[in-house]
Amino acid sequence: MKNLMINENRTWPVRSLNGQLLITVLLAGGASLYTILFWRAELGLNALLFSGFLALVVWLMHPEYRAAPRLWLVTLGVLLSAGAVVWQHSLLAQITHVISIFLLLGFAQARELRFLGFAMLLALSSLFSAPLAWWKRWEYTYEASFRWFRTWAYLTFLPLGLLVLFFNMYYFANTQFAQLVDKLMAWLPHFSPWKSAALMLQGALLMSVLIWSSVWTPELQKVEQSFGLWKKRRRKRVKTFMPTLALKRHYYSALLSFGLLNGLLLLVNLIDIQGVWLNQQARSAAELSDYVHQGTYLLIYALGLAMGVTTYFFRGNLHFLQHNQTLKLLAYAWIVQNIILAFSVAWRNYHYIVEYGLAYKRLGVLWFLILVALGLYSLFVMIRQRRSLYYLWVINAWFVYVSLLSSSMVNWDVLITRYNLSQAQHAKIDTMFLLREVSDKNLPLLLNEHERLLERSNSAPENVDKFLQLKIKAFERRTARQGWRGWNWADEVTRRAL
Repeated sequence: MKNLMINENRTWPVRSLNGQLLITVLLAGGASLYTILFWRAELGLNALLFSGFLALVVWLMHPEYRAAPRLWLVTLGVLLSAGAVVWQHSLLAQITHVISIFLLLGFAQARELRFLGFAMLLALSSLFSAPLAWWKRWEYTYEASFRWFRTWAYLTFLPLGLLVLFFNMYYFANTQFAQLVDKLMAWLPHFSPWKSAALMLQGALLMSVLIWSSVWTPELQKVEQSFGLWKKRRRKRVKTFMPTLALKRHYYSALLSFGLLNGLLLLVNLIDIQGVWLNQQARSAAELSDYVHQGTYLLIYALGLAMGVTTYFFRGNLHFLQHNQTLKLLAYAWIVQNIILAFSVAWRNYHYIVEYGLAYKRLGVLWFLILVALGLYSLFVMIRQRRSLYYLWVINAWFVYVSLLSSSMVNWDVLITRYNLSQAQHAKIDTMFLLREVSDKNLPLLLNEHERLLERSNSAPENVDKFLQLKIKAFERRTARQGWRGWNWADEVTRRAL
């Protein structure tokens, strides 16, 4: 482990004087920039600025990674999610941005990774092991040659000391210079020493993961290399009739299982087609909610069972067994029936939305159904092209990440408010949901549609106006100390409407 930590090629990649100076500047500059941008500030413009800085660091420190497609896809995801934070400023955009940062750290450690879960794991392990790596790196450098410390001190402490000395002299000697400095300092946040030190440490950890390789990088690379995207035929060293007989038993067991499961799911789908698709009887909100939730739970169970059973039966050499077309057709039929089941849930959810309007959970059901369709497609490809279970992990993780990125670009709060005010079938709508649960990004629309809001509200007009004013005051309190670092377009639009 010690040799792994102080590997010259990995933990100390640049030995030239210019390289060491660049690393010092990046570490100190990155930690300082992180502290300045995020000290007592919401995510906003600061996220976009720091994301651009991280992309620049990856470009400078890893020129060999410039042809790595997955690394630059994740870097693009970091910049897009940061743009979504500035543009939409939603919780979903902020969560997606944090996930993108961790993925960038992971792929900066190992560009060969394919599974996003491994990239997240490598990023987390690298952050936790960074202090130990710092100590080992310092110990190795100190024992190897003390001249590097003297070089760093000469290049860092002497220029900075002279800068501080002459800065103070000019500041107290020149009134205009002092006024200019005071104006510039007014733009910067007031720091607390201990909290700013904690932010500096966080920034230094992020920068160190981007600059140096982690202790766990080669270990995780070995783990991922043991997986493959394609199924390989297993060959026995000793040829006997037993493996062939066991494979035949496995085939007939899979055939019977898929036949029974197809019959069961066919019965469920026929009931859904009769009771949900063809039945036009009006239902209450409680009944529709129950239909949607029951269908979703059933779909989760069915999809998990479909993937688990399919990967179980198609493990080993069953992919390569001759005359297995009947089994594949049954597996395809089960996938198609799961798609029909997904349509049933979507139909229930559609009626629920038409009758009672949009809500976060109803949109979440639609998001989940899209992922289900993509997951079923990947399952079909796995069977048809003889892919491995690892292929399912890789492709579906990318599906989830891309769906998060695309969803973070949409202002769902305004979409929900606009639809509920204009499209819901019921004469009365749940205005307390729009006023208390939906974020303040819908304030401009609520103010513009104030008459319609009162007209269609299921609450008393005085209660509507009361909670509308409370929502405005809460927005003003939240943005009072926002500053330029937390600036975002969504809040700017709301601020202009007030």
